Parts: sequence; structure tokens; C-alpha cells
Amino acid sequence: MGDYERETERLQNLMSEVLSELDQTNDNEDVDDMTDSDEEDYLETRASDSDTEQEILDTISTEEMEKEVETDAETCPNVFTGKDNTTTWNKMVRNKKVRIRAENIVKRLPISSLPTRSLKYPHEIWKYFINDQMLNLILDNTNKFIRSIARNYSRESDARPTDITEIQALLGLLYYTDFQKNCNT
Repeated sequence: MGDYERETERLQNLMSEVLSELDQTNDNEDVDDMTDSDEEDYLETRASDSDTEQEILDTISTEEMEKEVETDAETCPNVFTGKDNTTTWNKMVRNKKVRIRAENIVKRLPISSLPTRSLKYPHEIWKYFINDQMLNLILDNTNKFIRSIARNYSRESDARPTDITEIQALLGLLYYTDFQKNCNT
């Protein structure tokens, strides 16, 4: 049983005690003496409890609630239990100064066994993934596109074919701008 149910039960018990004490004092004293005639009582109603909550509270007896409180306190006093009765949350933060389990300790850092292991410079690594065959394919298709739109331009210099150096420079600039964008954010 959760804290909400326990708190509700506690408040109901307090309310019943207060009402019983009021009934006893009303029997002994006149009710008109307790209230001012100038004051008016305003009754405010709220629809905070839905029918389902009220039905649940009506169906669960106080004995069952006490049993649930005892079993929760006996089994896990520092744990909240979810509505599904399987999920639990700790009430306290766990100690962070606990030793790391032996199976979680990294004894040997992972090392690449691929041919990239011998590569040391960024342009060498880039050449490994984007090889000359891929660059030539990009170059051929770019030049085909330029030839197809060249007739739309009056000057030849507006749509001249490109070369491999320009493609590499363009890709390098794209990488650099993306790198700068990620560093600034």
C-alpha cells in the first residue's frame, strides 16, 4: 500500500475523532453559543475524488489496508511500489562510493584489428572510407549533370566541368563547416 492510501486513512481517522469530539461538545453545550450569528457558513464542494477512487476506498477494508502496510514495512521499508505491484523505486539515493563489480572493470582496452589500425592521420582515415573509385564516380555523375544544364547558360565558364581536386575541396569544406557547427553548439 502506498503513502497516498496511508495518508488518506490517517486523515479519515483524524476526521472521525474530531467529529466525535464535536458531537460530545454539542451535547454538552448549546450550538448557538459556538457560532457567531453575524457569520455565514459557506460550503465549498470539490470533485477531487473520482468514482473509481471512492469505490476502491469503499471496497478495501481497514484490516486489509493495515495488513498491506505491515507487509510493505516488513519487506522493503525504503521502497515505493508502483501501481502494477512489481515496479519499485528507492526512497533514498544509493551510495555512490560502492566498489565496481569485477565483471564491469575494463582490463584491456578494445583495439582495432582492422587495417585502419596503422592509419595515423585524418586524411589517411578519410581515404580508407572514401576511396578514389568513389570519388571518380561522384566526379563522373557531377560532370554529367553539368553537361545536361550547360545549355541553359550563355557563357561557358558558368557551367564548366569539375575535377577531382574540386570535389575533394567541396567535401572537405562540408566536413569542416559541420565540425565548426557542432563545436559552437
